[in-house]
Amino acid sequence: MSYSDDFNRDNEDPLNPINWTLISVPAGSTYDGYFDNNLKVVSNKCRSSTGGFFIGGAYRDSALNDNQYSQARVYLPNTCTKPDLAYGSIFVITRYDSTLSTFYFATIFYESGAYYIALKALMEYGGGSYSFEVLGDNIDITSVYTDGKILRLESNGTNHKVYYDGILYINETDTVLSSGETGIAVCNTIAVGDFPEVDDWEGGDLATGGGPADDRFRFRFSRLIAYSASRLLWHNAAWPPDAGILNPALDAQGDSDPRIIN
Repeated sequence: MSYSDDFNRDNEDPLNPINWTLISVPAGSTYDGYFDNNLKVVSNKCRSSTGGFFIGGAYRDSALNDNQYSQARVYLPNTCTKPDLAYGSIFVITRYDSTLSTFYFATIFYESGAYYIALKALMEYGGGSYSFEVLGDNIDITSVYTDGKILRLESNGTNHKVYYDGILYINETDTVLSSGETGIAVCNTIAVGDFPEVDDWEGGDLATGGGPADDRFRFRFSRLIAYSASRLLWHNAAWPPDAGILNPALDAQGDSDPRIIN
């Protein structure tokens, strides 16, 4: 089972409550007030409904398997000043527990001229005590960051993987959170009007949710060794015989064999 929302509709505030439920934390707890915000649709993208020191988060209330994925296209303004929950970032969420208000999330943020992704979890320690735990190093993706690429989190058993644009960057193990729902969250920047946004969200059971683009299917100019009007010459490493795109008989031949393209 999987769900999606492309947000292609009239402006909407709050985000459609028929399909989405607001993420919250208990009153009086560590982060009470941090999540007191809705998400909304503006110009066919999803953002937090208020500028400033707030987080808007929502999840799809459904009966999912424990192995899950959540992904979205991310648009992050470069006005954030540090990787703090109040300073502009985007979460894709797995295993949100609506009773404990705990979840795993892959996040992307901007700090001091660079874009980073990270894997974190909101953990509950009893008595209203919560903490955002870091499960993987902050990974600098500045050289490959472009608005509109997909940030994806997979939680499979105790393994949690973070992909950006189909490439695996973080692969960590954690055993604490075992089940829940999938969703998104958006944390605004201090500068009102500079809204992080998401688009084309998907989430649900990992078994039905496809996966990031396999590297074998990427057109790589670095693998192109010669070309003419009708033929391309490739290194075999770019197109292994089981790729299912080119003729396997040709693919098994030497590096200098032509692949017909017309």
